[in-house]
Amino acid sequence: MGDSYTLLDILIRLGLEDLQELARRSGSIASPSRRSLSAQVLAQYRDENFIRRIVRALPKEAMGLLGFLIVLQDESGQGFPGRSQWEDFPEHAQNFDALYHAGLLFRFPDENSKPIIPEEIIPAIRDTLLDLEPNEPSLEEERLWGGTKRILLMQFRLLAAIQKGRFRQNPGNGLGKRELEQWLSELPNDVFPPNSIPNMIDPQAVADFLLDAGWQSGLIDRWKGELRITHEILEWLREDRGTLRKGLWNRFVHSTAIRYPSWYIPLFCAVYGGESEQVPWRISPSSATGHRGTLAVWLSWFGLVRISRQAGGLIAVRTSAPPPWETGEKEIAEPGTVFGTLQPNFELMVSPNTPLDRLWEIERFADHDHTDVVSIYRLNRESIIRGLKDGLSGEEIRRCIGDLTGNRIPQNVQFSLGEWFHSYGRIEVEEVLLLRCRDAGVAEEVLHISESEGYIRERLGPTLLAAEPEKIEQLIETLERLGLTPVVRLGKRERA
Repeated sequence: MGDSYTLLDILIRLGLEDLQELARRSGSIASPSRRSLSAQVLAQYRDENFIRRIVRALPKEAMGLLGFLIVLQDESGQGFPGRSQWEDFPEHAQNFDALYHAGLLFRFPDENSKPIIPEEIIPAIRDTLLDLEPNEPSLEEERLWGGTKRILLMQFRLLAAIQKGRFRQNPGNGLGKRELEQWLSELPNDVFPPNSIPNMIDPQAVADFLLDAGWQSGLIDRWKGELRITHEILEWLREDRGTLRKGLWNRFVHSTAIRYPSWYIPLFCAVYGGESEQVPWRISPSSATGHRGTLAVWLSWFGLVRISRQAGGLIAVRTSAPPPWETGEKEIAEPGTVFGTLQPNFELMVSPNTPLDRLWEIERFADHDHTDVVSIYRLNRESIIRGLKDGLSGEEIRRCIGDLTGNRIPQNVQFSLGEWFHSYGRIEVEEVLLLRCRDAGVAEEVLHISESEGYIRERLGPTLLAAEPEKIEQLIETLERLGLTPVVRLGKRERA
């Protein structure tokens, strides 16, 4: 059906018996003519009050599923997943049947057909479902925690921690306790609910969700039992933030929200409530540990609601932010844009609008201290040496800091950077195997053997050659074949 979900498209594809049954349920006059039946059904479905009556007559659980299906259909732009998506949720079967029977949901005989809600009736359905969440009176509010679009920051900090640390998973393939604490220590203090409102959301579950999202995106793999970042991270970092949030939202809706039918109506209302409507729902202290309180925290991370204290209780208030899958235009930084400030005390303050690929480069040579409105990093000898060991040159680090700050680097910091760059690499430690030749002529002969190219690293003296340890067996075989049989004094480890 492509991207078309109009009622007329649906009626054309319905079998005659199905069309007659639909007409009967909508109160149309029986007729053998498909044209007449279709015209009558279309006339009924264009009546907003007719759709409202159908929706109001649904069981509450079916109403919730209907709202969630609209979220999925709009999020994908191509309808929502078919039968396989719901195989793990047999409790929804009865509600699906209720929606089909009510004439709000359609599916064709084709085995691969996806359930479809006609686009013309969605506005009336939205208005009816929004009425289920009455607005609370607007009073003076006290913002408590959360913030706009924090979910991407949380994902970035998890990926950065994996890149720098020795991260392992627990037996359940989640994040281990030590790893969880390290991740939490680098997040803003107001991301999670305060201790005065305990158990509203489980940080372990959130970390495992983000870990799974990293796996699904190909950003994380496992090597020798430890988690590590893949080369896919470079492409991920170059994406605009809207696209990355969209990916996380899709993952949240399909893997997390789908498991909680009690979320469906408030989720729907948070997404579709008009910008002039606050559409808040109350989170009383007694229910703050329930699903609705947990959903409110999730939606605050995606920027759809804010959590506030009002008249002695907690409420979730819809923001004017667009749905997370509406990514908008790609964010492109103008050349020469200054994103950071470097203080004489080696504190680097970085704007929240800094492109993620540039922020990732900063992580390689600076220590993240904390993030609030801005991210605070600190430069020190250990962090700079870490960046140099990671393959950055001193010039690349200096250029990155200069581009970030508009080349405003305090003089004392420039002096220290020069010292740290100079101290690295004055001595090189590497593993080689020594070939001690009887005289300079033998050494010269070995160097001119064509097969030895790649086996000999360099000449250390008139009679000394440095060989590659990984290729020593091939070199010994070559020397023996050419009549230059060496005396080999290698331990068992080297000959293994």
